[in-house]
Amino acid sequence: MRIELHDGPVRPTPAMLAFVNDRLSKAVGRFGDLVQSVRVVISDINGPKGGISTRCSLQAAVAWRGHSMVVAEDHSTDFYGAVQAASRKLKRAIGHTVDRGRAPR
Repeated sequence: MRIELHDGPVRPTPAMLAFVNDRLSKAVGRFGDLVQSVRVVISDINGPKGGISTRCSLQAAVAWRGHSMVVAEDHSTDFYGAVQAASRKLKRAIGHTVDRGRAPR
């Protein structure tokens, strides 16, 4: 699985990169062989105003019955919370996409 991090004004530290890799590895889990790449976009949506201002958008290319793009997004007050919440949503979205394809018609 290839991970592309687009960070905008947020400059990730090595600890932040390790956190992203860990969360995505856990989120992808049993679907790891189906996920070709994940694009991670981190942005500060409120700027200096404060509040819930960090958005994490995850776009996973999933090789399942043709190519599918699975997207998950969440917001938080900090980088770690946004990545963790979006990763949980990505896990559910990939599971839904794959399990839907397995259902009898």
